[in-house]
Amino acid sequence: MIKPIRNKVLLKPMAMQDVTESGIIVPDSFKKRGCQAKIVDVGTGTKNKPMEFKAGQTCWHIKDAGLEIEDDGEMYVLIDDYDILGYTEN
Repeated sequence: MIKPIRNKVLLKPMAMQDVTESGIIVPDSFKKRGCQAKIVDVGTGTKNKPMEFKAGQTCWHIKDAGLEIEDDGEMYVLIDDYDILGYTEN
């Protein structure tokens, strides 16, 4: 498993819906990584900026930010903590 360092956050992107709210079916060729993800692991932070996120939280981040990484057949995103726009406590 990938372990983030400093102010990096490891995310598991959430699957996009197959059908929009208006009932339009979205084909696989148009599906892209969404902005909502589950936080899998976090770095330790730095002396001047401690880490404020925890594993298990759901977050929303800047679209297409971070580095996509595949590990054991699973897709993850390694992102800077400042690219996270908001989160919920789960």
